[in-house]
Amino acid sequence: MPCCHGTLCCLLSNRFVRLIQREWLDAGYPFSNFHGSDRNMKERSPLFLLFIDVVWQITQQYPLSFEFNDMFLHKLFTHSHFSPYGSFLYNSALERVKTKLQERSYSLWSYLLEPAVKTKLQERSYSLWSYLLEPA
Repeated sequence: MPCCHGTLCCLLSNRFVRLIQREWLDAGYPFSNFHGSDRNMKERSPLFLLFIDVVWQITQQYPLSFEFNDMFLHKLFTHSHFSPYGSFLYNSALERVKTKLQERSYSLWSYLLEPAVKTKLQERSYSLWSYLLEPA
């Protein structure tokens, strides 16, 4: 099961994107099987939604410690199900390489980390110097 073994301070948007890429996409979480709209309902799994919900709950408790806001998490979840970007397509990194997805699709990360988009997804009350996690 993918998880973050580091501190909560690792959950800045750029680092959080790398965490999603490494622990979910590259590790082989079967997004196509678990999130696909044409699949049998028995094969669906809310594991990624549960992960996003846990992160959301932590952001509510420690709002100054996260660079991203609720909209960022919402976009991640939405794009993991339905997206014009290829980041969450297929079940593994190997499948994405075999199908040459990088040549045929844009990355969701490139879009989310564009300055104009990233500004809308940033938490305004975030403090880079918030070393101590204190509940709101």
